[in-house]
Amino acid sequence: MLKTFLALFIFISSGVLYACPGASCKTEIELKVNLTENGFSILKKVFMKKFEGVESQRSDYYFDIFQNSHYFLKTAEPPIKLRYMWDGSNLMWQTQKTTKTDARSIFSLKTTDSITMDIKHDNKIFEEVQSYQAALSKLDPYALTIATDIQNSMNDNGVIDFARTLCTQCAKDAKYFSTHMNTKNRVKIKLKLDDDQFTVQLGATNNRGVISYELEAEVKKSTDLYKSADRLNGWLQSIGFNSTNIDISVPVDPTEISEGELNKLFVLGVQNF
Repeated sequence: MLKTFLALFIFISSGVLYACPGASCKTEIELKVNLTENGFSILKKVFMKKFEGVESQRSDYYFDIFQNSHYFLKTAEPPIKLRYMWDGSNLMWQTQKTTKTDARSIFSLKTTDSITMDIKHDNKIFEEVQSYQAALSKLDPYALTIATDIQNSMNDNGVIDFARTLCTQCAKDAKYFSTHMNTKNRVKIKLKLDDDQFTVQLGATNNRGVISYELEAEVKKSTDLYKSADRLNGWLQSIGFNSTNIDISVPVDPTEISEGELNKLFVLGVQNF
């Protein structure tokens, strides 16, 4: 059940007005670089010792629309991300749309619009997603029954209607499936470089036992984004970071396994979803 809010927020992005009742609306510019495990360890020591970094943990449960034998939203233009986020005390639903991508220095640059709302915590969603993933891994047709129950719950909680604020493809009658779950450990600091201001996060993300590392810097203040990226790169070098600490391997798509398993179920002739 959604919490009741009296306030009405207006989200202005890309020249479009979005009504966001009972929600947090945000446009974010993010610089990101993938790290090796050693690079993550080096930076974490500096963040904790010199900047009193704040550690946190969160579990995310991702969803996508499955059609034409693949997850649709992850490859849509623009890409859409749908997820529940659980930090141990607060459960939130987020719809996130990537509106621009670029690159500079060692960083990929991404601009996203997002809307996030609080949801009354209910362990049922976690249990259902975990049961679905377990059944799917066995190619058990019962996975589709669980998926139906999950989608009905999402509809009842209003998250599908809510998602349509940023996602025109997110029709209520589309077929939504849990794609994957992960656990994120973060260390966050605030950083000011000349006139630039950032919120910088180190992250270790666990997807089915595969751990990836990254640095993400949300740009809070900048007059020239490219110069900001160069300044941040220079600062990283000044604290001992170098090119050997960058992971240049192709990232593993965490949705590939469940996408392949779902395809196999439908190839087997299971059509009751």
